[in-house]
Amino acid sequence: MDKNRLDDRVALITGAARGIGRGVATTLKERGATVVLVDLDREGLDESTAALGPVHTIAADVSDPDQVDDAFAQVEEHHGRLDILVNNAGVVLYKDLLDHTVEDWDRVFAINLRSVFLMCKGALGPMIETGKGSIVNVASLSAFTYTGNHIAYAASKAGVVTLTEQLACEVGHHGIRVNGIAPGPIDSPMLRETIGETN
Repeated sequence: MDKNRLDDRVALITGAARGIGRGVATTLKERGATVVLVDLDREGLDESTAALGPVHTIAADVSDPDQVDDAFAQVEEHHGRLDILVNNAGVVLYKDLLDHTVEDWDRVFAINLRSVFLMCKGALGPMIETGKGSIVNVASLSAFTYTGNHIAYAASKAGVVTLTEQLACEVGHHGIRVNGIAPGPIDSPMLRETIGETN
């Protein structure tokens, strides 16, 4: 038996319209998982569908509690279970702290950290019910070291790291694994756009 196969598993990936999220969805689908792609970018979701073949897509703002609840209701209705959650949605803003507005700060934290809280909370019910599950939260190298003038992004990703560590201890006895990854710069549409903004 191939331990890398994920047949009969349902995986939900946020920020899946492009970049890292689409790459994760591609790998999980290739290994047999049923993938659910969630993103605010409807056009990007359509492009992901064209690239991946038939997949379940949900256009939603994962920082909005009502839209998150609706997304999980759709997963329950269409698939009846959830085995894997990948929290990948994120945004970066390159500004010195003195140039940040309160609205800038709140937007970055809503997308990068509040969404992780909301998505994890929504996923735990189905996972606890089945007695197993895997949550992967995408943090960043910026949570641990200076990587540029994006202080709100770095602080929000540090929050993702701490949330991940705390939740892993909280729900491990339910058979649920909670892990985080902290990539450095990756050639993705978001990185190319933000580099363009700073040049």
